[in-house]
Amino acid sequence: MRAIYRKEIKTFFGSMLGWVFLAVNLFFGALYFRANGLILGYPYVSYVISGVIFIFLCSLPIISMRTFAEEARLKTDQLLFTSPVPIWKIILGKYLALVTLLGIICGVFLLFPLIQTIFGPVPWGENILAILGFFIFGMTCIAIGMLLSSITENQVIAAVLTFFILIVCVMIPGIVSMISPHANLLTRFIKVFDIYSYLEYMLYGEIYLPAFFYYFSAITVCLYAAGFILMKKRWTLKSHGFLKLLSSVGGLIAVIALVIIANMAINTLPLKYTLKDLTYNRIYSLSKDAKKELDKIDKDVTLYYITDDDVIDNNLNNTLSAMCEYNSHLSLERVSPTKNPTFYTAYTDVAPNDGSVIAVCGDRSKVIDYGQIYNIEYQYEYDYTSGKSNITDYKITGYDGVGMILSGIDAVINNNDAKVYVLVGHDEYIAENDLFNMLKKANLTVEEINLINRDEIPADCELLMVLGPEKDLSKEDVAKIEAYLEKGNNAIFVTGYTDTELKNYYKLLERYNIKVEPGYVMDTAPNYYDGEEYLLLPEIIDSDVTSQVYNSDVANYVYMPFAKGMTLNNDNNDIITEPIFVTTKYAYTVTNDNMEEPDKSKLKDFVVGLLATRYIGTSESNIAVIGSTYYLKSDFNQYVYGNNYTVLLNIVDLYTNTELTS
Repeated sequence: MRAIYRKEIKTFFGSMLGWVFLAVNLFFGALYFRANGLILGYPYVSYVISGVIFIFLCSLPIISMRTFAEEARLKTDQLLFTSPVPIWKIILGKYLALVTLLGIICGVFLLFPLIQTIFGPVPWGENILAILGFFIFGMTCIAIGMLLSSITENQVIAAVLTFFILIVCVMIPGIVSMISPHANLLTRFIKVFDIYSYLEYMLYGEIYLPAFFYYFSAITVCLYAAGFILMKKRWTLKSHGFLKLLSSVGGLIAVIALVIIANMAINTLPLKYTLKDLTYNRIYSLSKDAKKELDKIDKDVTLYYITDDDVIDNNLNNTLSAMCEYNSHLSLERVSPTKNPTFYTAYTDVAPNDGSVIAVCGDRSKVIDYGQIYNIEYQYEYDYTSGKSNITDYKITGYDGVGMILSGIDAVINNNDAKVYVLVGHDEYIAENDLFNMLKKANLTVEEINLINRDEIPADCELLMVLGPEKDLSKEDVAKIEAYLEKGNNAIFVTGYTDTELKNYYKLLERYNIKVEPGYVMDTAPNYYDGEEYLLLPEIIDSDVTSQVYNSDVANYVYMPFAKGMTLNNDNNDIITEPIFVTTKYAYTVTNDNMEEPDKSKLKDFVVGLLATRYIGTSESNIAVIGSTYYLKSDFNQYVYGNNYTVLLNIVDLYTNTELTS
């Protein structure tokens, strides 16, 4: 076997085949790593693997086509089969040579997260699992390629067959949905050949035992079948007899039957034995915080999962099952939208998407829409003809099943009708859906408010948010906000760099001993991103709202480009200020008119995020000030593992007396 292995390795690297295969896959792998890992800052090698899968499937036939087809064409297979080496060693030697090439690719992919450790911690468990999944997936594809190479003497036919079969196997989910939206005998049979869905478990950070069984079963069957075909070419009915041929066919059938039985058996095991969550924050399993929330549930809640059996989302189904198993007050029922299409009408007027969940407690109900279960990042392209931005692609960036289900349960158990008003009318920053969806997940009602046509801020306003106005507030607007705060209410203010003078807005903040400095902050100490001193990664002060990020094992920083610097004074003893984000003492501010760095004697530290409490008689008014509108951007939030939103939502939690689940 070693001789066969060495011969194959020399053949690959003695010709262009092996080099081309490696070069193509590594080139595109590096390209995707540069785009996703270095430019966008995603610390997951799964994005690279997802991008390079199609390239791998296209290039694999280049090396697998010659495995046996070339030997048969040149008649050198006769030398192999008449050698004293057993045929299984010949097959295994050739197979391991191909696997070695795949291993080189995976080894290089393993360097990608290692490179990213220069910029911060990476989720090693998820990355190693993703690479392992790709390796096993690739081993399966190689076995399929070798099987197809054994049935023909023509390399081109072997290559075309391999490419076609692999592409079809990867497209099985789409093919099944085209045949029938509901499960039937045909679709269940076709799904047996779906080789990609099991890989997705590992790309998403889950060890799924049936996936390993499936891949190794497929490898075993393909290699055994390849051996059977090669042996059959050496036999004739006259020389070996009917019984010999029959026993070989029986052996192949026995192997296939054994594999089927083993896979059926492993799939009957409970998920708690076959599924393991390796994500760094355990997003697919119940975290300690989630269990604390579940422990608080003391009322019976029924979770209706609206789905057909053939399209069950395993992640969501596992989450629901685990929650119901943990707390006996929760029960799970699946409802088929096909068999019971009007079920939803008892709880809502609008038909929820398939895959949604309806939480019911007594006469209260809450629909958790399936579209909110996953965090999706969309890519847009502007259409100059229509003047609209169209979605061109999307990427699933996270799973929030636990948080959304807990939010739904909280909504039906507790009557929380708190409202958050967002000020508009001054060219404020338009917050992205990701942020507002998180507020809604806390069962907060979010509404916009323009003070030009109101005498005061509504009494039902639990929290006011002013998100980086680019035009100054009128004196009347400021007076209405001050009157709101005088009643002991709370607000979040965001400032952003703008050429417009915001005299009234900043005067409002001065009431809380806060002075907003002109320009934006540059920090000469290495507390910045991508080599630019204005892309701040400020120091975090440990507090109730920042402790989750401050003590994080993965990433303990937030991202604040073009931050406004603030200084604090003690003019009013009734006010207590608590900085949460600060620069180093080597910072300074610049404007568009003055970009020069001052001498070192004028460098100082600035506050770029803070909390302030003003005591008014027996009550108190709380405000938070964030010094950068870019802090709110979803993309920038992803750069720091969601830490920007984590702190902001903790502030909302503090000021609205809600519990934001994560």
